Amino acid sequence: MFLSQYLEKNNISVQDFAKQIKLSRQQVYHYMAKYGTDKFNIPSKSVMLRIMEATDNKVQPQSFFLDLQIHIKSNAKKIRKGEMMKNLPGIEKWVKLKKGFEPHVSPSKLSMFKNSPSMFTCAYGFGRKQQPSPAMWRGIYVEDAVVEVLTKKKDIEQATKDCQEKFKKKYFMFDAKCEREYKALEGMIQTSCDALADFGVPEFVNGKQEFIEIELAQDDWSIRGVGYLDLVFPNGQIIDLKTTHQCPSKMSPDHMLQRAFYKTARNNHQVRFLYASKNKAVFLEDGDEVGIMENAKHLVKQLDNFCDTFTPDEARKCIPIDETFYWSGEDELRNFYNRKE
Repeated sequence: MFLSQYLEKNNISVQDFAKQIKLSRQQVYHYMAKYGTDKFNIPSKSVMLRIMEATDNKVQPQSFFLDLQIHIKSNAKKIRKGEMMKNLPGIEKWVKLKKGFEPHVSPSKLSMFKNSPSMFTCAYGFGRKQQPSPAMWRGIYVEDAVVEVLTKKKDIEQATKDCQEKFKKKYFMFDAKCEREYKALEGMIQTSCDALADFGVPEFVNGKQEFIEIELAQDDWSIRGVGYLDLVFPNGQIIDLKTTHQCPSKMSPDHMLQRAFYKTARNNHQVRFLYASKNKAVFLEDGDEVGIMENAKHLVKQLDNFCDTFTPDEARKCIPIDETFYWSGEDELRNFYNRKE
């Protein structure tokens, strides 16, 4: 039985359980995610007895937690050895190349494979990845500033000023793309903070985003799915912040997949995406996560077949470069992929 299943069966909240073992709720979620998916897997009868006793307050919580740590660390070793992935020979073949393909999948990895097999081959077959763009740094720096405001480390004026300074240091000479992103920073920070003003202070694990892990499995195969949560609030809300120059009216399929991962890992939370432009912000939570995760399993199997059919070099010979955003401004990678360097 998994810990999450035990808690649900006995109607014990994670918050109450956390109090019993003298941990924060986020620490419990962190360990549930990091060491065996929502599968904080507890097969041992003795450990299950410890859980039952701890929740009845019959043993010292510290003693229970020591047993729990031993178990989850043992599980972590299996994860590091790749034992949580089974019967996916194609993916295993590419993992063994040691070019950056770890034995797990994420929403971004699956989306890249679906949308741009050529860039996927570059990134996970040859270890050659895209260069960070001004838009990417804009998103990172705005999110950093928003977190500083929400956690009351800085007021919005100081956070905005520091965000702008970081961007200017990153790009000493501005081109048109840099200028556009720089001018949007202040407005994006303001609209994000306004939208989240009543949510409270977000919680982090040791000052970092919370790591989540789920299992994707079907028939005789399985693999871990991983990700990180942007903002987890005490009111049961999970918000993923997306900065954009134009707020959408509906989430993209890639974002729906990302949300489905998060919702699968934290099904007792409301999971929404906040799209923030310099002028407005909108919350969206589109897609049937159950159906989307079923499609994700099919995509994993297609990925395994792709990796089993082709070596990276064979894939490069067969698959042309697509005209997606992945390849925008990537002249060096284009030359590498087309063997022109």
